[in-house]
Parts: sequence; C-alpha cells; structure tokens
Amino acid sequence: MQSTRTKVIFFDMDGTLFDIDHSLRQALSAIRDTYNALAEKTVEELIEKYSAALQQSRDAYLDKVITYEAADTQKVHLFFASLGLPEPSLEQVWQFHNTYKPVYSANRRPTAGSVEALVRLRENGYRIGIVTDGQLQDQREKAEAIGVLHLVDLIITSDEIGFRKPDHRIFEYAIARLGMNSFENTYMIGDSVDADIKGALDVRLTGILYSPTALDSQRLLFGHTIIVIKHMAQLLGYLNIVSLQFIPRFVPAPGRLAVLGIGVDMVTEQRRCLHITKGVSELLAKRMGAVLDCLAQRHRLQAVYHIERMIRAITHAAGPYAETTTQFSSGRGLSVLSTATYRCHIFERDHSTRVEYTQFNVHVHSPTGDGIALRRIVTLLQGHYNDLMRDDPEAAIGQLRSVIQILLEQEGPRSESLRESSPMPESGPMPESGDGSRLIDT
Repeated sequence: MQSTRTKVIFFDMDGTLFDIDHSLRQALSAIRDTYNALAEKTVEELIEKYSAALQQSRDAYLDKVITYEAADTQKVHLFFASLGLPEPSLEQVWQFHNTYKPVYSANRRPTAGSVEALVRLRENGYRIGIVTDGQLQDQREKAEAIGVLHLVDLIITSDEIGFRKPDHRIFEYAIARLGMNSFENTYMIGDSVDADIKGALDVRLTGILYSPTALDSQRLLFGHTIIVIKHMAQLLGYLNIVSLQFIPRFVPAPGRLAVLGIGVDMVTEQRRCLHITKGVSELLAKRMGAVLDCLAQRHRLQAVYHIERMIRAITHAAGPYAETTTQFSSGRGLSVLSTATYRCHIFERDHSTRVEYTQFNVHVHSPTGDGIALRRIVTLLQGHYNDLMRDDPEAAIGQLRSVIQILLEQEGPRSESLRESSPMPESGPMPESGDGSRLIDT
C-alpha cells in the first residue's frame, strides 16, 4: 500500500523538462545559414561558443550585476567575440535576435518522456513543482509551450524570490508555497550538479541527476551516492511507479485460438512526438476493436481497411509525418461487418486513457499454420500500442504496416481487386457500461 504522506517532486526547467539543446541547435543552424562568416563553422562549435556566452551573461544577470535586457545584448557580443568576429552594432544585435528567437521558440519541446512522467506522477498523488533560475514570465511561457504548465502545481524562479539555486532559500520557499513544513518524501530532479544536486542535498532533499548522455546509473557527489537517469521513464521506475504492461496471451483449443491481454494505457497530452487526444485515443480503440473482430471472422481485407485508418490517425497525431507517403485503399467493395461481437472497455482519467479488450476467439485450421500467423499479427498489433505508449509513432506505424503485409499475403490475388470499391460504414455510438468505463461494440 502506498504511503498516505504527501509526496513532493521538484524539477529544473532548462535541460530537464525543456529540451534546450534541440532549440539551440535549430536556432544556431539558422544563424549559420544567415551569416556568411559562419558558413565554415559546425553547428556543434556554434553551440559550444553560444552556450558559454549564454551562461556567462545569464550568471551576470542572476547575480544582479546586469539587467535582463543587458544580458540579452551581452551574450551576442560574447558570442561574436568568441568566434573572432567584429563587435556587433545594435542593429546587428537586433538582426541576430530576429533570426535566432523565432526559430528557438518554434522548436521548443519537452525532453523525452517528461510529459508522461508528470502525468504518471500526478496520477500517483505527487505534488509537482518547477524550481528554476530565470524570469517567471519566461519560464511560465516556456512551460506552456512544451505542454507541462497545467501538469505542475507551481513554478518558482530565482527572479521571483531573489535567490538562485543552489541557495537553500529557493527550495524552502517552494516547499512553503506547497503548504508543506518538511522535506521528507521530497525529490529534486535536475541536470546541474552544482545548482540542482548540491542545492537539494543542502536542504536534505533526495537529488536525482538527469543526464541523457550518462554512462553510469549512480554517481558519488558531495559525499552522497546520487541516482543518475538518462530518460524520465527511469524516474518512474526509481519511484516504484509501475506502468501497465499488456502482453497478449494465447489459449489454444480444438479448432480455435482464444486471445487475451490486449490493451493500452496512453497519455492524452502533447508529448515530444505524439499528441494523441482523448478523441484520437477513442478512434484508435474503435478501429483496433474492428480489426480484432475482422480477424475473428477472417475478414482480412476489412481488417486492412481499418488498420490503414489507424495509420492515418497516428500520422496526423505525429505531425511531422507526411500523409502523402502513405497510400490508403478506398475500402470499396468490402462487405459490411456482421453484428458486432467484440468489446473493449475505456477508462478515462484527466490526462490519460486506458483501453482493455475482452477475449476474442478465432477459428484456425492448423495451430502451426494460420495459428502461427495470427499470433504474429496480434503480437504486432499489441506492439504498435506499446510503441504509442513509448511516444514512438514511426515504430508504431511500422508494426501496423507489417500486419497489412501479412494479411495481404494471406489474402493472395483477391487483395488487389477487392481494395477498390465502396467505403465501409463507420461504427455507431459508444454505450456506457456500469463500471466507470465505456463499452465499445465494433
């Protein structure tokens, strides 16, 4: 049983929840393309030089040596100087910002797995805060842009209270704002050893170092053994938050094969690669149920039609994928499905949706023939769901395409002639079940 004590977890923003390296890379690539003098420089070299200039000017601002506006100008001067370029005029600084800032802002995204981690933490009763250096307005805008603002209880910045990390007062203020009077059961996750980990240890928080490139899983820092994570999924594991696992089970019987254990537990928030809304999750659930019903009735081409529509939905949810790269059949000439016999339950939470499919039975001629093919198909279908849970749309689409290939090979020459005429009707509305879930008949 979980402890009833309030659990609190703080995150750093830049480099921990916000993938600052991605934004820097895209923005500095645009700068290199704009300035002829930088054409021979690598993006890696520009990132190194600009990051140093950014840190120096930021430190001066956080230490209240210069204003925020002055720091914004100073970093450009430092960057140009580090590259051996002439000192920029005010107009050149303005031009630099006009190139850099729009690209930087347009490419803001969360770090891998961070949205999923925040959702699961909330579902497991954690209070969540962001403790970061910088301006409150900037950090709030950044949190909103990467889709995490509504998933945290508060944002505390050094600009707001006058103390920067690792000063113990910024952490004490954050705890007080949450109405807590103890650091027990409190964690601090960050990518800076000096600001985040040392600051956490100084006030007896449990510090966890986030380092995507780390080769170690723990590190001795300031006399303490510190957990090191490369991906936010590891944080959930460390906190004993177990994600639901769906593994298909096959129960053979004379002339048929029963299939159980298919499902998905998916975050319905904007993640790094996917934005599967509750509506899209519901659509995929219906289509998946229709595919399983088609398999049970050996209607392979109808199954292909529904799988193609699943690919289209995932393509839209993933954004960067070009729909023109995927060819879809018209669905014409396919007979209407028989009365639905297959069901799934949908359990909706505030930020995620769980779908569980009931057992379905498929008649098979041979456990070593079409039985093996069915196992392969079902494993791929569940694999696509697992990939969606991992925020990997490309892998999910690949699994579905493999299912289509198997089904068309099973159907043989009929597949080409039957994929050309009238579209199949959509499924009807979803009735309610009596257990807090919705029941889908496909």
